[in-house]
Amino acid sequence: MLKNKPPVAKYPIKTPKGIIRRGQRKPYRKATAKEVQDRTEWVALTLSVQPRLKDGELKILIKEQFNLEWREAMVYVARAKKLIRDRANMTKEQAKEIVVNSLINNLKNGSGADRNGAARILTEIFGNAAPTQHRVGDPDGKPLATTVIAPTVQFVLPGKEQMKLLQTEEERQLVERSSNGNAK
Repeated sequence: MLKNKPPVAKYPIKTPKGIIRRGQRKPYRKATAKEVQDRTEWVALTLSVQPRLKDGELKILIKEQFNLEWREAMVYVARAKKLIRDRANMTKEQAKEIVVNSLINNLKNGSGADRNGAARILTEIFGNAAPTQHRVGDPDGKPLATTVIAPTVQFVLPGKEQMKLLQTEEERQLVERSSNGNAK
């Protein structure tokens, strides 16, 4: 029996970097409401200035700017997108209509690259894009029935050169009988 038991941690643990709560791995200081608002504003501004940023690239920028974990960066991206929608004061249908009109304008008046990009996005929006997934099935959509084919066994009999390599007379006779159909 151990007399010196390790001490049981009492949560929350205060460290110089922040507080560790039960179930957490790293200490962190919870952001104030003002910090959350400022961070959300920064992400929304970044999204509006660089609208072609992918989510992964944006999360990397957030991690560098605020030293946040990946999941927390995702939360700020979602908050920023909601903030932009609220400030625009329009529904998704209205926003989609504006985007489609802008794409049609690019298709008519844009340069070659703009036209190609607009055409690609419009085909995706209207569902005319080539399928990205291929499924095989019967006309009802059920998977195709498969049949199991019994394997056939074929023996390749050695020629005269290989017969010379056989070690014993018994092996040679066995091979000769099997080639004649008289195998035991």
